Amino acid sequence: MYALGAHAGRLRHAILALKYRHRSRAAYELGVMLGGKLPRCCADVVAPVPLHASRRRVRGHNQAEDIAAGIAAALGVPLACDALVRVRATRAQSSLDRRQRARNVAAAFCPASEQLALIGRHVLIVDDVLTSGATACACAQAARLCGASRVSVAAVALRL
Repeated sequence: MYALGAHAGRLRHAILALKYRHRSRAAYELGVMLGGKLPRCCADVVAPVPLHASRRRVRGHNQAEDIAAGIAAALGVPLACDALVRVRATRAQSSLDRRQRARNVAAAFCPASEQLALIGRHVLIVDDVLTSGATACACAQAARLCGASRVSVAAVALRL
């Protein structure tokens, strides 16, 4: 698990801006910063946590994709935005406790059109915030179904 820092102060405000004020360039730059702190061998391919199509329509973007693009650029590895898909809409994790979070995202992700990009590869799953790890675990399971040999996780911030 890799992160820039705790989900507090300036980092928290930056993440809220990424999510709700469409700050794609800032998300990319945070990804570059995070990628610069990662060991070069931490991934063969980078895959963002996908949004459900309905939430993407509302937000207009996926901040995890923008962050993942910055990490991929910093590491010099491919970005696989379409390797995983969120197959069902889920409630916002922020309003749920640890147990509810795991149930909320169980079986919410599966392989998608670019799944071949993950076969035999060390995949770095990227999200904006890691709290309970439920979303990251669900995505890691989907990546393993794609044939990933190893899965790591990176997030801009950890909510402790």
